[in-house]
Amino acid sequence: MENEKTLCIFGAGGHGKVVAEALQLLGFSSIEFWDDRPLSPIFGIHVVSPALSFSLKKPCILGIGDLSIRRKWIDQIDPDFFWNQAIIHPTAFVAPSAKIGIGAFIAPKVVIHTSAQIGNHAIINSGAVIDHDVIVGENTHIAPGAVVCGDVQIGKNVFIGPNATVIRGIQIGDDVFIKAGSLVKNNIPSGGVL
Repeated sequence: MENEKTLCIFGAGGHGKVVAEALQLLGFSSIEFWDDRPLSPIFGIHVVSPALSFSLKKPCILGIGDLSIRRKWIDQIDPDFFWNQAIIHPTAFVAPSAKIGIGAFIAPKVVIHTSAQIGNHAIINSGAVIDHDVIVGENTHIAPGAVVCGDVQIGKNVFIGPNATVIRGIQIGDDVFIKAGSLVKNNIPSGGVL
């Protein structure tokens, strides 16, 4: 089914291109990139530069992977201009009881199980697994291949690295950075690094 509404992607780098291809697979025919770098069209998609050179009149989604830059855009853009849905890649599995926040991006081969809650503008990247009753905060990035076991609570602006595993029942505060391949078996307070 074709989606005729123009959706703007903030950021035309690596993550933005992943988002764009997912949108194309979902039937979006009208997409624009907004980026501060002057770029040639990507996948035939026009790039508007600089990103905020005109008044926002179209819904947008973040196509930037860096959490600090994403946070800047979330804080700077009027919430009314963010697209009011999530982007869920067609190969992802999302349980019917899971809740996905606005502007969240669910990448290819992701599994999100029963009663999980994914915050606004979160990224659940390729092949990640979010088990039952997990809460993922706003603007959190779960990297490719990460596994978050059941009943975990994750704050906002958290990065969980590729192939990391968070065992059942763990609590992770805000603004936490977890390195690739880490095994998280203890709670992590806000601002922590593992």
